[in-house]
Amino acid sequence: MALDVRDIAAAAVRSIRQLDTVTQNIAHANTPGFKAIHLSYELQSNPVSGSQDPGLEYKPYGRTDFSPGTLMRTGGALDVAIEGDGFLAVETKQGTAYIRGGSFHINRNNELVTSTGERVLGSSGPITIDGHDIQVAQDGTITVTETTGDGAVATNVGQLRVVTFERPQNLKKQGDSQYVDPGNAGMQVMTDPRVEGQSLEMSNVNAIKEMVNMIELQRTFETYQKVIRTMADQDRQATTQIGKVV
Repeated sequence: MALDVRDIAAAAVRSIRQLDTVTQNIAHANTPGFKAIHLSYELQSNPVSGSQDPGLEYKPYGRTDFSPGTLMRTGGALDVAIEGDGFLAVETKQGTAYIRGGSFHINRNNELVTSTGERVLGSSGPITIDGHDIQVAQDGTITVTETTGDGAVATNVGQLRVVTFERPQNLKKQGDSQYVDPGNAGMQVMTDPRVEGQSLEMSNVNAIKEMVNMIELQRTFETYQKVIRTMADQDRQATTQIGKVV
């Protein structure tokens, strides 16, 4: 099947969309908890109305790389990360969302919140913290230690709600590092999470690999541009020569 300018232009548009995804990955290479996204296209049949033969079209397929990033020790009392599988639950205006951790804070209501103000959920709902000496255990239990006349007293203020998903690719991305479950991701509450306090998970973007991909996509797009110009020049020459007397 011969290709025309429209086919080449469509291929160029696909390259631009892939380039946009790669650029987004590079931009978030230093964003804690960010997961790389890879966009590809699959040639699939598409039944054409009124035709017995199915047509073919390219379907975009975006896949999130949920592999864990490197954990970085920060020393921040409210910096939390998850080693291995798992997500923390947070309360957003759109409902419950899931994150890999982050640099948390305490709001004016003494509630544990994300850097953008969403309440972090525990096993029994939002977590309230009243104190300064805060420790996060490996199972997600948060304790606050206060010094009194009788010595140091540790109080359990809640346990982070950590979940996992059987089908994480069904999660829908919300913002840069949040995900929502449309109901078919197979959520399960983890009984043995590995929570790291005073740490943050860095992005899993391989910056060098993404830079190589960006260069290759730019070259591919430039090739499509040259092909389109060549085909346009050939059409123009053929048109101007029609009707000439030899």
